[in-house]
This record gives sequence, structure tokens and C-alpha cells, in this order.
Amino acid sequence: NNRKKKTSHNNDMCSLLPNPTPSTLSLWSHFLPHILDSSKHAHDWHEYEFHDFTARLLSILTPDRLIRGVKTLPLDWTPVQRSLTILHKRWTAIQKEVDSFRKKNNLSPTDPIDPKTIEKLQNSIPNAPRKLNILIMGGSVTMGVVCHLNPVTTQTGKYSRRACAWPGRLNTFFPYLFGYYDLVNIDSLALGGTNTESGRTIWDYSILPDEIPYPDILINGYATNDMHYNSVQDAIKRNVTLEQSVFELSQSFIRQVLTPKKGCGHPPPLLLYLDDYMGNEQNEIRETMISSRVIHELSGYYGIGSISYADVVRDIVYGDTREW
Repeated sequence: NNRKKKTSHNNDMCSLLPNPTPSTLSLWSHFLPHILDSSKHAHDWHEYEFHDFTARLLSILTPDRLIRGVKTLPLDWTPVQRSLTILHKRWTAIQKEVDSFRKKNNLSPTDPIDPKTIEKLQNSIPNAPRKLNILIMGGSVTMGVVCHLNPVTTQTGKYSRRACAWPGRLNTFFPYLFGYYDLVNIDSLALGGTNTESGRTIWDYSILPDEIPYPDILINGYATNDMHYNSVQDAIKRNVTLEQSVFELSQSFIRQVLTPKKGCGHPPPLLLYLDDYMGNEQNEIRETMISSRVIHELSGYYGIGSISYADVVRDIVYGDTREW
């Protein structure tokens, strides 16, 4: 009886999942073919030149590897619940239109609907609930510099820079993964040569571009540039170690984001840290791991979520340092 009662009221995002709720890793394994199809580059939609290469990468990303990347979870789940509520409201509104369309056209729940039709249905919803807003801040890696250097193609005009970088790929990935339901808006504020100090200034003075809405989720992707030569030189000028500099800047950024802004009207976003730095600027292990160490310490102390792409692939990269 309890189970029936729980599944009969679809009043939150979790109620849409099977019962018992599957783990993230089991979902990844079960939907891997669908994830492969969803991983297309926006400019590689029909040919899928990167199909074999992408399949090879996904085969490397085993559940055992993926779990290495989850370093810390948010201590306060209020912003997580807030994000899920936003997703569920929009999903419910779209699903209502889709169900109505199926009924009018005598379609069963399993009959496919053309993506363009789904897009029209979404756009026709009056006062549609808003999308979940995700903002990614970062430097050159987040921007997609030299993204065109790969083993498949070197068509710089087609695959380079922002559309190729991981934030741009997520913009393609999410709608396809969600069955063409447009639930998430992803903005990338990335510029080569910037680091967490730049991000702190942008957030402190509220100088986000007008077209970027206040984020529900904010991802700090500055880890590599925080360890860059320019950051090292800046630390030397201030007569502090690189570790002290990275710690101070990161802690200041975290406090800025988690402190509610006066007159803003928005609660602080869910803050996530991404560690993607694997070296090349330092020659010692402890120096190379400064960013990883600082992110882990501060994430644990302030109760924010952190992810390490570096820990997922570090052994592969160090095992074969030849670059494409």
C-alpha cells in the first residue's frame, strides 16, 4: 500500500524514477547506448564522425572509474531540492502537452514523437515553468582552446572552441538525453587566462552579462588556470606559496558565492567545484596536487560538491603522455 501511494503522486522528480531507485552507476550502465547517441557534437549530428572514438572513450569510463570522480557531496541539500523542483515543474508541464498530443493522435505511450513536434509543444505552453539555470565559469580549458586537436578530424572551423568544449557539449547532451525535453539552460562564462580570482571579481560585483540569468547551479572550472604559470608568478609577487594563493582565492570565492547578496532576491546557488588539473606546470607530485588538495579540503569544510575529472583519467594520462 505504501508503495502504491508513493508512486501515485508524481509531485517530485524522484517519483519519476523506478522503485527501488537505481544507483547512478546502474543507470549509466543501463543507458550507455543512449548516452553514446546523446554525446554527439552539435555539428556532428548526422554523420557522427566521432562515433567510434566516442564509443571507445565511453568504454574506458567504467563505473569503477566514474566513482573516483565523486569527491564530496553538498552538505545542505536545500539547493539540490530547489533544483529538482524546478526540473519537475517544467517536466510536468511538457509531459502534460505531450500526453494531450498522444491522446489527440491516438498514440500509445511507447510511440515515438518527432523531436520538432516536441519542440513545438514545449514552445506552445503558456507561462511555461522556467528551465534550470546552470552557469559554468572557467578559463581556457572550459572555453575549449585547442579542442580541435583530436585523432578524428582537424576541421577547426567546425569543431573548435566553445561548441567543442564540455559546457557546449552538455547543451547538446541534456536535451537529447531527456527525450528532447528542454529542461536545462547552460551558460558558459569562460575566457582564456582567467582564474578563480577573475571569477570572484565577476561574482562580487555582479557583472554577469545581461543574457545570463542568475544560476541555480554554479560550477567553478578554474582549477587548471589556478595552477597556470601566470598564477604561479602572481603568488611569487605577493610573497606567498602557490598553495597559499590557491587556498585563499578559492576560499574567498566560496564565501562570496555562499553569502546571500543584499537585495538580490535569489538564494545562493548550488556550488560545485571541478578539478581537471593533471599537471605540466609543476614537476613535483605535491606541487602538482595542490589544486586537488585545496578543492577537497575546502569542499569538505564548507559542505559543497566537488568532482575530479583528473582522478578519473589520471593514470591513463600519466601512463601515456603523448598528446594528440
